[in-house]
Amino acid sequence: MGLGLGLGRWGASCTLGSSAFLAGASGMITQRLGLSALDLSLGAGLGAATGLSLYLASWALGAWRAGLWITGANTLLVGGAAGCSAGLLGWSVGRGVWCSLVCLCLAGFCQGLFLPLLARRRGAEGIPQLWALNLLGALFGVVLLGEWAAANYGVVGAASCAVLAALLAGALPSRLRPLEPGSVKAPQNTDQVQQQALLSPRAACAIVVSATLFTGLSESVLLRLASLDLGSMHAAMGHALGGALGALALGAWLLPRWLPRDGRGPLWCLLLAAVAHGVWFWPEFHLGANQLYGWGAAGGGGIAGLLAGMLLALPLLPLGAVVPTVHRAMGGESGRRLGDLLLPEVLGALLVLPLVWFGTASFGAEGLLALCAGLLCVLALMLGSRGLAAFAATTALLLGWMPAPAMQTPALRRSEFHLLAQVQGPHFSVAVVDDQLRGERTLMTNDFRATATGSDYHYMRALGHLPALLHPAPTKVAVLAFGTGTTAGALAMHNEVQELHILELSRAVIEKAPLFAAVNHNVLLDPRVRLSIGDGRRSLKELTGELDLLTMEPLLPDAPGAVYLYTEDFYAEAREALAPGGILCQWVPPHALRPETCRAVVGAFGRSFPWAAVFQYGSQWIMIGAEELPLLDSGRFPTEGPLAEALTQLGLQDRAGIAAHFWALCPELGADERALRDRDPWILHRPRPKGFEVLAWLPENMAWLRSKAALLPAAWAGDLSAQDRRGFEALSKVRLARELLSARRAQTAGARLSGAVAREEEDGKGLDLLLAEAQELAPDNHEVLGLLREANFQENFSSGLGLLAAGYSARALDPLLSAAEAKPRRSDAHLAVALAAEGQGSRGLALAAIRKALEQCPGLLESRAARKITALAPGETASLLRRVLDQAKSNP
Repeated sequence: MGLGLGLGRWGASCTLGSSAFLAGASGMITQRLGLSALDLSLGAGLGAATGLSLYLASWALGAWRAGLWITGANTLLVGGAAGCSAGLLGWSVGRGVWCSLVCLCLAGFCQGLFLPLLARRRGAEGIPQLWALNLLGALFGVVLLGEWAAANYGVVGAASCAVLAALLAGALPSRLRPLEPGSVKAPQNTDQVQQQALLSPRAACAIVVSATLFTGLSESVLLRLASLDLGSMHAAMGHALGGALGALALGAWLLPRWLPRDGRGPLWCLLLAAVAHGVWFWPEFHLGANQLYGWGAAGGGGIAGLLAGMLLALPLLPLGAVVPTVHRAMGGESGRRLGDLLLPEVLGALLVLPLVWFGTASFGAEGLLALCAGLLCVLALMLGSRGLAAFAATTALLLGWMPAPAMQTPALRRSEFHLLAQVQGPHFSVAVVDDQLRGERTLMTNDFRATATGSDYHYMRALGHLPALLHPAPTKVAVLAFGTGTTAGALAMHNEVQELHILELSRAVIEKAPLFAAVNHNVLLDPRVRLSIGDGRRSLKELTGELDLLTMEPLLPDAPGAVYLYTEDFYAEAREALAPGGILCQWVPPHALRPETCRAVVGAFGRSFPWAAVFQYGSQWIMIGAEELPLLDSGRFPTEGPLAEALTQLGLQDRAGIAAHFWALCPELGADERALRDRDPWILHRPRPKGFEVLAWLPENMAWLRSKAALLPAAWAGDLSAQDRRGFEALSKVRLARELLSARRAQTAGARLSGAVAREEEDGKGLDLLLAEAQELAPDNHEVLGLLREANFQENFSSGLGLLAAGYSARALDPLLSAAEAKPRRSDAHLAVALAAEGQGSRGLALAAIRKALEQCPGLLESRAARKITALAPGETASLLRRVLDQAKSNP
């Protein structure tokens, strides 16, 4: 009956609880390593689904095997095996799909050995506490320990933490003996087990399979909703997964003491979970999670982010109590019982993968949840509870009838959005909306504005034209990441192109391409197009040595999955896909990347090519990599036709236009930054704050690149005319003016800037002077005119709103009219004009402006932007709205 040398029952309980906690931490870090390896090998969506399913199945097999050890086993050896398998899994990252799969399954099996061995030393009554502490340890591993180690020390650091936690988990209870040595013998026969049990093995198996399937599908839906409520960045996904683990742990700890001890206990857990999932169909629930996460994200995340994840994962709480309540209702020795109980999880885990992969697009999240409730109905009938079966059937019908949970999230319920299409793909949610506030059509992946048709996205045409003009004869080209198809449409305008390969991960993005025909010119109907659906890296391997040109605009570099399209290892693979003399073109968004991340991305590109350079178009950077300096051949520029017109609109109509956008040579940039490799995608794990701090990123990154600016290559500068040099000088001034404009905006919002940016305001070259000089040098240049329009809008809109807030409506009217003239499709600008005119007494102008605003955006007044504006002048708002309503009644 002894528990161990020198330990009483309380000390043994603490030891076993600590071991369960550390085993959970080690297991979750190991699992995250495996998912990273499979994201790289299989692609983001398939890799995550496959990894979660196989890890859980392997873990359950390990638990079952440990339960068969009648006399127990040395936990120190188990810890050593788990630690070795974790280290092996860390080694497997980047070494191929089969290597990663084998190492993941081995690690899952070794991690699964812990709990039954601990249960044998703790007894049946301690299972809820062990289960909860194991889940809490997993939460600690995924949110704190694993992320910290990966951010600072890469895969090696994370694997080392997993190894250390596993060794400690095995060492702590190694001196403890089983609680009741005489009870570990196997039962004499099955009848004896049936007599001792309150729940038959068959029923227990069905419940565990259903619970595992329910949990897996719920976590899949949770991660999709989290990508809309909390954001699709890596930190948000970590907080969502941590929230799920926290909810499961809380359920395991609290619910068993309140539920029946027989077979009804686990059944009630499942029914409570089915009902609790109804909150995902409630818009206010998603709004609360979004606001809580936004409050935490403004400070970098932390506890508020985890609490938001737990709030969103609240429906999973009852599922955490299923295993403890089933274990309690079965007969037999505790460790063997737990092992036998967890074996059916293998089947449940393996069923999750096909349902997530094929069922999400077909049935949606609401369909998957209704399926789970339907399974509970069958389960209740098996256990002879018709009342609970009827309740479950009713819940299934309600869940299947209700609108998709994704449509209740703040990201898609914005009043200024007119939703045209929304699809839940296996990788991410895809939505097409008309943003009536900005006056542009937008493609959204999860909560992220992937691309749109407005003037801010003209650079996407340059992503196609620029590399095509730099190559002497681009006959076979490829676009990685289709988006709206703008870049592919630009490339298709070049008659030299004979094959245009489009490599896109999401079939849903391709299916929605007709909604963007205005910018992609129905390029998918072009007979030269060759379409490949799947992971871009794997698709490129089928084009080895064939491409003259590869241009790409994947998601942000620090987005899960997308980071592997920005590493030095990827660029090495991409170079293999290029034919001799081939060119690679890559987009970098300096406004959306922390300075250290931006420098790392540019440095990884620069180190991967003998010649590489950064061009700037608008506020975006375009990196070009080649074997040597491309030749600027005047014969590559048409003088008439649609292509010539398109190039003239972009300022790329001749050699001078290309040269004017050149800024810096990549090999000289980012040399001091930590290398970005497949085995160390460290930018994923850095916190990504929101709020005004983000506004500092663009001026900081532009100031850094300006300090590294290179002279124009002599081969390009040799025969530039005086007029060409004036255009070159004009764009140099535009770049500095753009930096100053973004710095002014950041400072106005309260963001702190480094000295390299802040001192620019003191050098005598103010923004207005720079813009005037640039306009004098190149009065018809597209970028000069675009920045003048943007500066005019920002300055007048900001000052007009300031005057409106101060009560000077008459003085606010002129700047607001100028802002509305600069961007006539901005509905919020017309709303501000209406309020200023109402305050001045110009009621006819006010009525015309509010009519135009509401005509362009019918849901404007309910939007966040409009609420901020109307709060500045509540009296004018009330008066104006009364007159609008009165006129609507008189002229229905």
